[in-house]
Amino acid sequence: MIDSVRFLVLSAALLTMASTATAGTAPKPLPQSETVKAGAVGSGGTKLVDINSATLTDLRSLPGIGTAYARKIVEGRPYASVDELKVRKVLSNGIYDKIRERISAKGHPKAVGGEKPGVPAPGSGIH
Repeated sequence: MIDSVRFLVLSAALLTMASTATAGTAPKPLPQSETVKAGAVGSGGTKLVDINSATLTDLRSLPGIGTAYARKIVEGRPYASVDELKVRKVLSNGIYDKIRERISAKGHPKAVGGEKPGVPAPGSGIH
């Protein structure tokens, strides 16, 4: 009985020491994808995330952007400008304001007159 109590006390002490030893350690930063690395540099010297070519993981690295918002951004591509995220109501004003300085819309050809690339304009004679 005494041995099992000693074992429990020792186990609890070891767990406590292990958790306090790692509590003050900063987590390792996640590696950046090529999309983020290749992006432009924002006002704070940070790499901009291109909303037209970023992966879901890249988009989720932005503050306030989870899986659902990341998917909405991807599904709404292409964007001629970052402001389209707000205009098209892809993001709320608050979340847009949080990420505005961290994003760009450069990685995809701009759609002419709101058309998506590869889709002929009505009346263009291209079928």
